[in-house]
Amino acid sequence: MYRVQTWLTVLCSLAFVVLVVPTQTFGQVDDLLDESLDAVEATEESPLLSEPSSPPEFFDAIVLTSDLALPKLSRRYLEQLMAANPTDADLLEMREKHGPAAFLKLANIPELQPLSVDLMRRMNAAFQVQATDPAHIDALISQLFESPTQREEAVIQLRGIGPAVVPPLVTRLGASSDAEEQQIIRYTLTRLGRQAVPALVALLNSPDVRLKSTAIDALGWSGLEEVVPHLWYPAFGSDQSSGIKMAARSALVRLLNVTPSQVATAEYGAAKRLEQAALEHLRQEYDWHADEDGRVTLWSWDPAGSTVVPQKTTPYGASLFVGQQFAHDAMGLAPESQEIQALFLALALGWEAYRTGWNNVLPTGPGTAHNLALVSGADAIGAALDLALKSPNPGSALGALRAISQVATQHDVFGSGEADSSITAALNYPDQRVQFAAASAIVELAPQQPFRRSHRVIQVLQRAINDDGVSHAVVVDADTERAGEIAGVVDQLGYDTVIARTGRAGFQQAANRGDIELIVLQANTIQWDLSQTIANIRADARTASIPIAVYGNETNQAKIERLATRERLVRFVTETASSDDFGYQLKPLLSRVKTPALDPSQRVQRAENATYLLARIADSSLREVFDLTVAQNALVLASTNPQLSANALFTLSKIPTREAQTLLYDLAFTETLDPAIREIAASHLAFHIQNYSLLLSSEQVLGMKTGWQNTTNPGLRTAMATILGSLKPDSKLVGQVLRSYPRVVTPAPPQ
Repeated sequence: MYRVQTWLTVLCSLAFVVLVVPTQTFGQVDDLLDESLDAVEATEESPLLSEPSSPPEFFDAIVLTSDLALPKLSRRYLEQLMAANPTDADLLEMREKHGPAAFLKLANIPELQPLSVDLMRRMNAAFQVQATDPAHIDALISQLFESPTQREEAVIQLRGIGPAVVPPLVTRLGASSDAEEQQIIRYTLTRLGRQAVPALVALLNSPDVRLKSTAIDALGWSGLEEVVPHLWYPAFGSDQSSGIKMAARSALVRLLNVTPSQVATAEYGAAKRLEQAALEHLRQEYDWHADEDGRVTLWSWDPAGSTVVPQKTTPYGASLFVGQQFAHDAMGLAPESQEIQALFLALALGWEAYRTGWNNVLPTGPGTAHNLALVSGADAIGAALDLALKSPNPGSALGALRAISQVATQHDVFGSGEADSSITAALNYPDQRVQFAAASAIVELAPQQPFRRSHRVIQVLQRAINDDGVSHAVVVDADTERAGEIAGVVDQLGYDTVIARTGRAGFQQAANRGDIELIVLQANTIQWDLSQTIANIRADARTASIPIAVYGNETNQAKIERLATRERLVRFVTETASSDDFGYQLKPLLSRVKTPALDPSQRVQRAENATYLLARIADSSLREVFDLTVAQNALVLASTNPQLSANALFTLSKIPTREAQTLLYDLAFTETLDPAIREIAASHLAFHIQNYSLLLSSEQVLGMKTGWQNTTNPGLRTAMATILGSLKPDSKLVGQVLRSYPRVVTPAPPQ
């Protein structure tokens, strides 16, 4: 009874509103109505005559109360609906009755979040399952061949499902011999809209001329200029049939809104346009629309099934795949262009490096990109490497570096004039994998004289031994307090951050350290100003590829974004104290340059490789090119690790310095170390003394004698005896040693 009285009050209020509209302002009317509805909601009484009991009824109540602006009641019914755990059938029934817009509307009401958002996601998931059910799609396709009205209804529903309908349509078209049926399917493909375009593009790789021409026709009616690069080769490729060429040129006429003669004359620039499209993908500048999980759906032609199939991948992997196709088409139109050849090779090597895995060796043998690079020669690989570094593209750089050491010569390490070679330039690329691959390639090539940046080889190998998984960054800000806050935020992203007050000081830090992978500049940088600081960073080979984040408030954004269009790898970041927010803003920038972080086992494997390369340098004429003394401390650290000790101790024994001999002494005579490591260190210490003379102090010599006397481990004692023998002991010591040998008291049996 009370509920009826309450709603009578609302109705009376509405009647009163109608009567007073001529004399009251609309604002007063709204206020009065709001007060009436608030009074109803305060009672928490529902306007329904009976309470809902099933999920669809709960949803009806939610829609009604939200339309009446009663969010508390809507929330109550929403909680009851979610507690009832609606089935997919319930959700689809709600969608059928109210439409998808009702779910979106509820998801945008703050008072109903996050439950309303969860409900919308569950509905979308249920609809996707139903929509992509093969039986459901087949039924809709069959409906295409009914009356015109039924056909239009089927087209609308197929369009709503999305690209999942393309494969069965392609299969139906490929199997059909009926001209009218084929025409209806072609018409349907032209009506599927933007979301079906990637699947239609993949259909261009079909060897079936009928399917390919159908895809071209559908793409031509899409109205999307982004499909144009996919049609240049079908329009002008020398191996394309006249029918395909005609269809592609007609599609280009529609898409570009030009005359047929204008398309015909575009043949001379088609290769260049394809080259630019491929370069956009190499530089990772193409704007992929990723899912919530950061993945994109990539479509390709499946020869086994004679249709197109989807596959999830990263935007980076998708760009390598598509870019490689564009570059291949560009080579078909301009086969002698060395720039396009280098571009294709960079994309092919990058694609294979990405597909194989960041830490795996590229596959070799016929048909691999690695073998393709070897046949192309050192100049082509060097050009591809240079392009990869400048783009930048870490996967392409890794692939090129792994190939170039097999076909280049030591002379390819040396640059020309003031310019570095592409191999030595890679030593300064802001990613540890690329740097290490460059150092490995240079050691393989074994240059016989020092070169520009030769010191970086040992720095990179040394860092690989000491790597703790932490990257390094520079924050530049004249305001010390603010710099400290931003440095703290950057540290939380996994960086070890240093602070500089001026642009000049920040540049010097990045240029001299050799391990900086990110530069963070405050928008009002001083001594140099912001534009001058960025220009100097980009002009120096040591810092040219380091990504730069510029932070400030929103008033700086437009200015910085204009600057970023002129300079590579520059991004504006809104100043924030949240590392999550800062990291989210940085992610698009860093993903273009860096490969995924190494896990602990991968870091150990790389450290093993580094100590091996250092030992290889130590055991060859490369000792005259690379200064191993700078790696002494890293070698000591490696010597205490059983997995690294053999090569590390060998390398130490080849460094002719007092410090190296002292380090070997410390390792051999430190009682807390593993006896096996001490034994190897002692053997190498004896070698060092034999080759470079005794460089230890008298106290250390006495310590060796004492250590030998006190050691009971047989193997270690023997190794220490070798050291004492290398000292050319005086007769007194010889007498003491010989006297310590036990007196023979039992004769040996006859032989």
